[in-house]
Amino acid sequence: MSTYSPAPEVEAIARDLIADHHQHLDTALNENVSLTYLFIDPPPKKNGKTVLGMCKKLSSLPAYLSRRLAGEYSTDPLFAIVISLEAWKILEPKQKIALVDHELCHCKIEIDEEGETKLGVEPHDIEEFKAVVLRHGLWLNDLVEFVDAAERSKQANLFEPSEGAERASITFPSGREVEMNDTRQLEREMRQALIR
Repeated sequence: MSTYSPAPEVEAIARDLIADHHQHLDTALNENVSLTYLFIDPPPKKNGKTVLGMCKKLSSLPAYLSRRLAGEYSTDPLFAIVISLEAWKILEPKQKIALVDHELCHCKIEIDEEGETKLGVEPHDIEEFKAVVLRHGLWLNDLVEFVDAAERSKQANLFEPSEGAERASITFPSGREVEMNDTRQLEREMRQALIR
């Protein structure tokens, strides 16, 4: 059974990201929407792959029960950003920021006709199979835009370990274990994992 624990380091990163890139959350957080940050250990698996992080929407009874533990009595909706503690321990600082940013991108907030706040979990921009891309290329505009964004990114390779970093490795869904400093193999495995 997995256990949950507070994730203050995740929350600190999220505060900076919200201020810089997720202003819709900044506004909502000042009203009646809350965000909570948790580590999970061990992390769940989905389709045989370790889940690095997830964004959960809580409302009604789950929202009330989660707040009740903190001594609050509210059913206002909230988001829970849940991060794998196992993964967090081996990710480089820039990778941690990217993971938290990814989960914050899932936080969707809308106001309905009655002025009620409605939370949702935003899906990923693209969903495709590696085999289809290999056979047919970038056949959807979404795929073209995604690849274009990756090529235009001014970010350094996030698989390049920091100076003085411990040697660490990651086991990919393919079963291959790759050292963090083997950037060529890491990039290859990540591309395969993203396209799957």
